[in-house]
Amino acid sequence: MLFVNRIRNSIASRANAAASRLLRLKYGSCAVLLYHRVARLDTDPQLLAVSPENFDLHLGILKREFHLLTVEGFKEHLRTGKKFPEKSVFLTFDDGYADNHQHAVPLLEAHKAEALFYICTGNIGTDH
Repeated sequence: MLFVNRIRNSIASRANAAASRLLRLKYGSCAVLLYHRVARLDTDPQLLAVSPENFDLHLGILKREFHLLTVEGFKEHLRTGKKFPEKSVFLTFDDGYADNHQHAVPLLEAHKAEALFYICTGNIGTDH
């Protein structure tokens, strides 16, 4: 039975890989980069932060070497199925830390770049 399961898993894996290749050929691909924090932290046990200086460098490289999508552009590609340009990248931020507004937004504006921010609203109006 173990041998049969290995064969099934191998076939499923190859089918998924083939389907993925076909989708990339038809729609292209887009790397979605997920950031959490842009800050200088004394400790960062979860490794969520990038310093403002490094984020500035990231944006410079991304703008120079890749096709950095706007929020509307990314949404439009998803909505219409239009093929993503080569080397497409889309930026997102998770959790809505205050440093996103303090450090990330000004750097994004300086580079004329956009990102999608996912904001946790459950703690608004609380002490957390």
